[in-house]
Parts: sequence; C-alpha cells; structure tokens
Amino acid sequence: MRLPRTHVPVVPPTVDEVAFRDLYRKSEYPVETSDGWTLMVTRYEPAPQPFHQPLLGEPLLLVHGFSQNRHTWTSGEFVKNLLYFGLDIHIVELRGHGKSSQQLQRERSELSGRPLPPDLDYGWDLDDYLLHDLPATVWDMAGENPYLAYLAVADAFLVTADSVSMVSEAAATGKPVHVIELAGGDAKFARFHRAMRDAGITRPFNGRIERWVYTPLDDTARAGAALRALVLERLAARRAA
Repeated sequence: MRLPRTHVPVVPPTVDEVAFRDLYRKSEYPVETSDGWTLMVTRYEPAPQPFHQPLLGEPLLLVHGFSQNRHTWTSGEFVKNLLYFGLDIHIVELRGHGKSSQQLQRERSELSGRPLPPDLDYGWDLDDYLLHDLPATVWDMAGENPYLAYLAVADAFLVTADSVSMVSEAAATGKPVHVIELAGGDAKFARFHRAMRDAGITRPFNGRIERWVYTPLDDTARAGAALRALVLERLAARRAA
C-alpha cells in the first residue's frame, strides 16, 4: 500500500539567516535643491530573493533627524529588515550633514563655476530642510511644494526620536506615528516623547507598521486660544487700573 504524499511547506529563512550584503545593490546619486545645494542620496536597491518579498520594488525615502546623517538608519539592523521585505530604500542627507557637506558644495562650485549657496556657513534652519531639501528628493520644483500633500496621503509615519518638529507635524494628521528610538537624547526630548506616548499619539517602532486612532494635534488653535485669553486678561487689567 502506497502512503499518500504530504505537502511540506517551504519555510523561508529568517532575516537573521540572510546575509545583509546579499539583500541589496548600493549606489549614490546627487539631487539639486531650488536654492543651490547639492544633496547626496544613498540608495539600497533590493536584490530579489528566492523567498517571497511582499514589498519588492516599493520605494521608501528615509530622512534623518536634525543632528544626524545616513548612519542613523544604517548603523543597526533597520535597513536590513526593510530590505528583507524588498523595499527600495533611498536615504537623503540634508544640507550640511554627511555626504551633503559644505566641502561638497565648494568642490562642485569649483568644477561648475556656479556660486556657492548663500547659507553655506551654517545659515540654514529647519525651514530649509522642509521647503528645499525634502522636495528636491521627490519633486522637480514645478508647481507648489508637495510637503503638505505628502503628509495628507501617507498612511503612517516613521520619525526618529531626535526630531520634535517632525513628530508634531506628523501628529497633526491623526495617522499613526512610529518613533524610532536613538541613543543619547536629553530630558526635554524624553518628556516630549513620554507625553506623546501617554496621549496615545505615538508608539515606539517595533519593526512593523501598526494602526491606531487618536485626536490630531491642533496646536495652532490652542496657541490662538491661549493668546486670545492672555490679551483679554491684560485688557481687563488695564480697564480695572
């Protein structure tokens, strides 16, 4: 009597069983901002694997925090875990950070003859990151700045813990905000992130995208109400004097 064959499912390797170098092809490319900076983007193009990769070829832009560079993402296992699922990873370094250095601007100016960026000597601020650097990686500078549109159409956000402003902007959408913890930090940042977690707005990133609901932040309305109350209080005090 012949016994029936049983189907033995093929079990894919775990992420720890796959060598990091087998998961990608690495390259770099420059992008130009509207105000004259050259930024470098490091790409980890996924190498197709013999096992199923549900996100194969889907592009993902990673942006470091205020005082970081590309190593924020590459120094641990984070990029490897994303590549395991097949994501096409692009890591931009903002002006003055990593390979988007001031020295790079000087070298390209000497080669091309174009003027140096006017804010080269640490004259930039957060607005330059948001209005010039980020759009340069995904926008051809035609039409309106799409930053707010990105926030509107995103399903969820991954933000490093060293950026209060980016967490706050993402939290204004009412969509899940995953915070990636970093070494270091200070008490002010710790209090902010603890308050956001306690309010149910953010959660630590644990390697997968989650879904939850919260009331979006509306700091503009709160600030306006507080300012109005302060003005009315002072006007009442003057009338009473």
